[in-house]
Amino acid sequence: MKQSRGLIVVVISFLISMISFVGGCSASNNLTRDKAKKMMESSKEFQTQSNAVRLDDADIKRGEAAGYWHEDKEAWVMRYFAITPEGKRLFGGWVSGRPDQILNLPYKLSRHVVEVTGITDEEGSNGHEKLVTFTWNWNFDGMPPEVKQFFQNYPPRKYCAEFRLYDDGWRLEKYVSEEGTTDPYWQ
Repeated sequence: MKQSRGLIVVVISFLISMISFVGGCSASNNLTRDKAKKMMESSKEFQTQSNAVRLDDADIKRGEAAGYWHEDKEAWVMRYFAITPEGKRLFGGWVSGRPDQILNLPYKLSRHVVEVTGITDEEGSNGHEKLVTFTWNWNFDGMPPEVKQFFQNYPPRKYCAEFRLYDDGWRLEKYVSEEGTTDPYWQ
């Protein structure tokens, strides 16, 4: 009786070990929203800081109304906004060649994932490639109060990330816009 009890303990221990092993292996094949978010936020694209922030028409109008810049009526080729001294103090200036869209801030900003909105299998990948849709935004913490207030309603940007399953787990392959293109200003 003692021998059979010992054998039962060994068999049960073996089964528990096998279940843990198999469960552990299959868990690594599962790409969750939380896992994707952590991987993206630890990627070089999220760790690298930038000072280029794209403005939309509403941002341009708010900046004009606040006296940070004004439209230069003498510009010939394109719509151009001249930055005022107060605008220069708070926002730096415009990125060269794109004066009505992208500010070149005197501060370094980092990105953060606002929300992972979905994970789908890439067509024909047998579950080994995933497309993760998400929204991201700049982290404006540590900025002067006027800058934080200006960007308080800055909308999150929609983007996608491609992940691929390797023998050691999921890897982040690249970021693409929802239209399938990459943007040098990543916005």
